[in-house]
Amino acid sequence: MKHEYDDGRSTLAITRRDGEGVWIGDDVYVLYESAPRPRIIVEAPRDMPVVRDSLLPADQAERDRAAVEAAEQGAPAYSGTVSSLVLGIGRRGLRVHIGRPGIDLTLDVQRHTGAAARFAVTAPRELTILRDELAEDLVA
Repeated sequence: MKHEYDDGRSTLAITRRDGEGVWIGDDVYVLYESAPRPRIIVEAPRDMPVVRDSLLPADQAERDRAAVEAAEQGAPAYSGTVSSLVLGIGRRGLRVHIGRPGIDLTLDVQRHTGAAARFAVTAPRELTILRDELAEDLVA
C-alpha cells in the first residue's frame, strides 16, 4: 500500500517477520527482531540523526518550524561509518525519525505480534525502499 503527499514524500506499508528487514535508500537498514522482546535495529550513517518521536517537541507548530529551518539549510550529505541503534517496541507501537524530522524519513511500527511487525515508511519519493531479500537479489 502506498500513499502520496503534497510535500514530495510518500508512505509505503510493509510487513516484516522476525529476522527480516527493509532497506531505505542505500544507507539505512531497519531489522525487526521479536526475541527476547519486540524491537527494531536501525543501521544508518553515524552522522544521521535517529530520534524517537516521543523525544521531539510535542507542539506541532514547533515541529513544523524546525522542519522549515532544516529545509532552508539544504540537504545534508550524510557520510561516515554506519552505526546501529536498538529500539524497543511498546504496546502502542513506535515512531522514529531518521534524518531531519518531517523532511527525510519516518518509520512507524503500526502493530506487532511476536512473529511480525507492520511498518509504514514515509520518505521522499525518489528514495528506493526494498525488502532485504529484494536488495540481495539486486546485488547478486
